Amino acid sequence: MAGFRSVGLAGIALLLGACLQEPTEGWARAQVEALADEIVRHTPEHVHFEEGTRFSWMLLETQEPERIPGLNQAVLGRLRERYTVYLSQEDIPPDRQILAPDGTLQAYRDGFRFKFEVEILAPGRVKVRYEDWEGNLAASGQAITYAWRGSSWEVVEEGPLYVS
Repeated sequence: MAGFRSVGLAGIALLLGACLQEPTEGWARAQVEALADEIVRHTPEHVHFEEGTRFSWMLLETQEPERIPGLNQAVLGRLRERYTVYLSQEDIPPDRQILAPDGTLQAYRDGFRFKFEVEILAPGRVKVRYEDWEGNLAASGQAITYAWRGSSWEVVEEGPLYVS
């Protein structure tokens, strides 16, 4: 009887833990990969810079905790194909930062900061908030809602694009 009770309590604890977690389980690999593809299409040279603009490096800020298992790694892998990717401000070489006389960061030289946040709205429906910053006079932000259509993510709502 004692063994049955401990197994029963463990099962209840496991069930309660699963109920308290955000709905991230069950994401198909195709959904994760397609969303990663979509996210990397929102870096600044695709959003608000002149066609042909290229950056050599970036600072990636990932969302923690990760809402969709494997998404951060999928995005990171794609970005590393195009840029040198730094994961913290401290890792960026000083010659790639433009500082004011008082030492505050004014801009990046040939690079940018990129951040995305995913909000799960319902099964197969997510909102992604994008932000980039190249300097005090160059940055953007936008939120886009997507629905999974069986083989790809479709834009169902596009918030305004804010650019400075």
